[in-house]
Amino acid sequence: VGSCTDLCATVLQPLRRLHARQFLLAPYCVLVDPQRLGQVMSQTDATLPPSVRFIYRTQLDEADAIVLNKVDLLGDEKIAELRQLIATQYPGRRVFVVSALRGRGIDEWLDFVLTDSAAAQHVANVDYDIYARGEAALGWLNASIRLSGPETTPWADFCRQLLAEIRDALSAQAAELTHAKLLLTAPTGVVIGNLTASAGAPAIRGQLSGGAGLVTLVLNVRAAIAPQRLVDCVAHSLRQAAGQTILEQITQLQCFSPARPVPTHRIVPAAGA
Repeated sequence: VGSCTDLCATVLQPLRRLHARQFLLAPYCVLVDPQRLGQVMSQTDATLPPSVRFIYRTQLDEADAIVLNKVDLLGDEKIAELRQLIATQYPGRRVFVVSALRGRGIDEWLDFVLTDSAAAQHVANVDYDIYARGEAALGWLNASIRLSGPETTPWADFCRQLLAEIRDALSAQAAELTHAKLLLTAPTGVVIGNLTASAGAPAIRGQLSGGAGLVTLVLNVRAAIAPQRLVDCVAHSLRQAAGQTILEQITQLQCFSPARPVPTHRIVPAAGA
């Protein structure tokens, strides 16, 4: 779930104790982006504030299984290196190597999820002061935007450029992008795009066929920057990507820094329970 943690104590253990008749818990799996994993584990990388890195590392602390995704982008040597890193830092966790895009390793992982009964085995020791600082360090932006352009508009290219413009605008502000996701929809098709780091390249899937007419763009961006500066970066990027031929209208916009986490329940099992 991105920048949230302490889920074992605040979600899984309460489900187990309060709703055992309604739910059977599966192993808690944390999906990892290989590039982000390297940044978080590094002792010298200063891309993200220490408080944000604390959140990422705590997510891994409480995992029953760690799922290394996007391995279609890696060679065998790098995969082996990251597997060893995970095994050393987080002993006792199952490690799965998958490519959600290509389908590699998915069946093995899901077989484990659906048949293994060991769940919520690792309750993390969470310093909520650091956790709160990590949440507050990230600006969150959600927007819905209406777009229109000529019948020949290459909408997939527009989406790719928009994500690249957001990345570059944030980089110019020395702000690390933690993710940007978009969904472009029209009666003639769907385009999905995502970008998960400032050093990455946009990934785009889908296409709109024929004259799309009016299209709807849903955009979600999270970055280590103050909310208003994030709004300015995204607005500038949208104008740059739209150019002279695409008209845009922002119909909904939210941008904020999360408040201090205050869980409704926090259950820590007794040792040996």
